[in-house]
Formats: sequence, structure tokens, C-alpha cells
Amino acid sequence: MKKTISTFILIFISQFSLFSQDNKREQEKQDYVVTLNNDTIYGSIGTWGISHTSWGGYAYRLKTNDGNKTKYNVDNAKIVFYNGRICEAKPKKPNKGSDSKKDFMYIYIKNSKYTLYCYAVPCANGDCIEYFLFEGDKFIDEVKRSNHKELILKYFGDCDGIVEAFKTKNNWYGKLGELSNIYSNYKCK
Repeated sequence: MKKTISTFILIFISQFSLFSQDNKREQEKQDYVVTLNNDTIYGSIGTWGISHTSWGGYAYRLKTNDGNKTKYNVDNAKIVFYNGRICEAKPKKPNKGSDSKKDFMYIYIKNSKYTLYCYAVPCANGDCIEYFLFEGDKFIDEVKRSNHKELILKYFGDCDGIVEAFKTKNNWYGKLGELSNIYSNYKCK
């Protein structure tokens, strides 16, 4: 009888564990926001939920699972995970010094030390895109068409996929997003 009760308890507890793992996997698929207080709030951000504000920054409207909608920008959030990509609050013009206002930038390539960010802002011809290299919170350089190969190989050349990509094609500037995929696919970190 004790064996039967023990087996029943074990099965009962394992069901909660499986539910907990499924719930965690579901959260990993969701969009989320990390607030300035380090609270993580899960939900969804549709295309309806992104705006570029009058002060020139991005705002994301997160709809939580209970239906509440809250708008997040750099004044109340530091990370946004949307559509499979992470955005972090960084200075919009890091090369102009610490007085630069912050906005959300996509992480394109990240290793243990360096991060390549993409900043896309609406402009007259569509989106104007700028790329910035950081070491932690310290700005290193702006990645431009003229220096992208040198900088990408210098800071992310430990990845065979990146090195091979530049052997087959010299100009990746307009396709840095593809280099991001190569970096991820080679599991270079």
C-alpha cells in the first residue's frame, strides 16, 4: 500500500513539473519587456504595438495575457523582446557623448565581450539604419560601409562563419542582418 501511495504522489508531483516546464516554454516564445526595476512582463506586441514617438524614440505597447495594455519606452524599460529579437536601451548617438538620449536598438551580433547594435529610425527615404559597436555599456565605434569589414572581423572574427562569409563576399554592409544569422547558426559566442 505504501508503494502505491508513493507512486501516486510521484506521478502527481511530476504532472506539476511538466506543467511548469510547458508554461516556461510558452513564456520563452512570448514577447516581453524588462522594466527598469528588472521585472519581466510577458505578453504580445503586434505591429499595432510599435510607434516612433514625437521625441524621436520607440515605444512598445505590450498586451499581457490578462488583456492589459501598457506602453513601454526607455523611461520605464531597458529591454524589449519582440518578434524573436532583443532590443536594448542605448544612447541614440553614442559617438556624441553621454548626453545622447536613449532609444531601443536591436542586438545584431553579440559575443561574450562585444555587441553590434542596429538602430533604425524613420526618415524621408524609409528607415535610416545605423550600426554601433559596444563593449558592455562603452561605445567603441560606429560601423559604416567604409569600415564594416575591418570592425566585424576585428570584434567577431573568432567565428569561422563570419570569416568564411567575408571570403565569399567582400561587402556585407547592407546585409549585416544576414551576418547576424550566420553568427547564430555557427553558434559562435
